[in-house]
Amino acid sequence: DQPGFRRFAVGAGLRDSTRIAAGEENLWVGIMLANARHTAAGLLAVERRAAELRAAIEANDIPTLRRLLAEARIARQNLDRSE
Repeated sequence: DQPGFRRFAVGAGLRDSTRIAAGEENLWVGIMLANARHTAAGLLAVERRAAELRAAIEANDIPTLRRLLAEARIARQNLDRSE
């Protein structure tokens, strides 16, 4: 592992997307369990979308990949608009 390579390879997005992992465990356990139904539903939605994406990649399904990526782009743009 070369110094700085991991940071270069993953970029700032990893830091942003792993913010919860940087927090104190007991705080996040409480938050997740207090919102268990919504947390579980959100995770299930992510799992399903990831499975759909993986299947499209494995099948070389270009139309589905384009659709999924377009949907992700639109969802991300909507996040920017809601700020």
